[in-house]
Amino acid sequence: MDREPIEDVIGRVLTHQTKDGDQELLEIWISESESNRQQFILMKESWDKTRIKIEHPNADELFRKLQSKISLNGTNYRKSKSGWIYGVAASVALLVVSFFFIADFKSEESVLEKPIIETIRKVNPNGQKSRIHLPDGSTVSLNSGSSIEYTLDFNASERIVHLTGEAFFEVKKAAEKPFKVIAGGVVTTALGTSFDVRAFPNAERVYVSLVTGKVSVTNLDTVTQSVGWESILIPGEQLIYHLPTKETSKGPFDFRQMINWKDGVLYFEDTDLKEVVSTLERWFGVNITLKKLPANAPKFSGEFKNESLDNILMALSYSGKIRFTQNDKEIIIECINPK
Repeated sequence: MDREPIEDVIGRVLTHQTKDGDQELLEIWISESESNRQQFILMKESWDKTRIKIEHPNADELFRKLQSKISLNGTNYRKSKSGWIYGVAASVALLVVSFFFIADFKSEESVLEKPIIETIRKVNPNGQKSRIHLPDGSTVSLNSGSSIEYTLDFNASERIVHLTGEAFFEVKKAAEKPFKVIAGGVVTTALGTSFDVRAFPNAERVYVSLVTGKVSVTNLDTVTQSVGWESILIPGEQLIYHLPTKETSKGPFDFRQMINWKDGVLYFEDTDLKEVVSTLERWFGVNITLKKLPANAPKFSGEFKNESLDNILMALSYSGKIRFTQNDKEIIIECINPK
């Protein structure tokens, strides 16, 4: 079954005329990329500012009313951020006009009175970690460089969290209300359990690591197209989803490497220098420049608990593979004898 155009789904959601599955399809689309999420936020904000009461299902009349509210000048709106937002508003408005015209709605009086569900977003910049208590009593340990989103009615019927980055979830059991984490192209469903999900932007792999209980992991295609895969994890198992190939693998994992970050432990086991650098940037909120990186980047192993960045860099340099210079939050790492 072909996936329905997202424009149709957004039109129904913005006008509160959703049908079964619209909300979930939109949430999935938003989770697919940061660009999609930002685009929807702008579209929603713009429509909220420009929407009007629909008295007659007449596209021409609607267009004239909307035109009086917003600027449709294709040249001017590119000159500033606010103008660009109004350009988006115009697109959204026209989308909704078409939606009303096709659906032939008689009135939107009651629709506009329905409350808009607020979205709550928690963000950790690089160098910051936090522990978040969700409305259902579940807790989230959110890693640095990561964020979560959930709606204000989170515990109403179904518990859905959108994750970018990494978080460890301790889920309060509620069999009648499935707990879902949507991140990096996969959906992890649990009833009452604890698990880690790692899905950083631009990473090639998504990791789901189960500590207690049981979870079901599916890809987004399973939800939207009734095709794909599902995997059940038991404690001590990890699923790895390779985004470029859409292939999965499952097996045991090292708790020190995947879970102990929430207790202030950095653990590297034969880890590529580029991945080490990426982790240190998120962990400490610094910028690191790599120089003279060979084709086969050096690998490092080590465990650091609540150590300073200086001590970690010094320990890495003892390997004889790199040297570093540091100026506040700007660091240069240079490989020694690159081949």
